[in-house]
Amino acid sequence: MPWDKSFSIDTVLDRAGDVFLEHGYEATTMTMLLARMGIQKGSFYATFTSKRDVFVEVLKRYIANAGTVMADQTRGRPPLEALVDQMQTSATWCSGRVAALGCMLVNTAIELGPRDPEIQELVHRALEAQAQSFTELVEQAQASGALSADLDAASTAQMLVSVRLGLRVMGRAGMTPDVARSAVASTLEVLELA
Repeated sequence: MPWDKSFSIDTVLDRAGDVFLEHGYEATTMTMLLARMGIQKGSFYATFTSKRDVFVEVLKRYIANAGTVMADQTRGRPPLEALVDQMQTSATWCSGRVAALGCMLVNTAIELGPRDPEIQELVHRALEAQAQSFTELVEQAQASGALSADLDAASTAQMLVSVRLGLRVMGRAGMTPDVARSAVASTLEVLELA
């Protein structure tokens, strides 16, 4: 008789993502994963091949979700307003429980990126996608006359991604929301986006 899953893959991957975000990849044990996922070892190995397999699936979902969220938040809005809002939203992520956990993409880049080529490639592609989204917003703002055409769109986008990721690291280190907002305001001012 074929084995039927008695759980939702989406649910168990969401739960696994919470564990990885809280503890990192290396510190997460199979016992922790199984307990949080709410499944038995047999079900785990019948569905996934390893802890790493689960982690890669969680990371892919996290990356896809982040891209969808950014697209949803910027769609149909004036490009400069959407760009500024993305950066200001980044500042709000730098306090409380969310900041203490950090960003899965940043955490993964630091913990696993240097020694796992597949994961490094996933992180690299995710960062390129973020930069491309920002590049498009800058170009749209330039086309509408809201930003100077002299601004290099790709370089500006790379700076915004770098600041955004830096805010996540600083937030994890305990940066206050006021400092985060000030950093974003200064970045926008330097780039003449505000």
